[in-house]
Amino acid sequence: MRISSRSPNCSRFGGVTPRLCTRGLVDLVTVKTPGRININTASPAVLRALGLADAEISEILQGRRDGPYTDAGRFAGRDLAATTQTFRVQAEGLIGEEPRARLTAVVRKRTEGTGDVFVVLEWSETR
Repeated sequence: MRISSRSPNCSRFGGVTPRLCTRGLVDLVTVKTPGRININTASPAVLRALGLADAEISEILQGRRDGPYTDAGRFAGRDLAATTQTFRVQAEGLIGEEPRARLTAVVRKRTEGTGDVFVVLEWSETR
């Protein structure tokens, strides 16, 4: 389930208030993750929602310019990690430059066992 400002369930997730939902985070986060956010890809809005100060966000963004983080370092206790297991994949089908269908999937990278490398957690299609 994605967090949605139009849903009465928005505020039932720890730390997620209706105000956060309406400030654009619904397009940036999902509740289908194991709970840690990738320090290499998190937007400033997501970092701010985690409670990081502007100086800390600037430090993280500057650190990315030197190359990807291999671990979350001093930010590890702030629900940040240097890897990602859950991804949102979006695809748009075009016919003659016009969008005809849009697919969105939330997938998780499997780290144990054998078989499929990714497991589809959620799938939606709009036409």
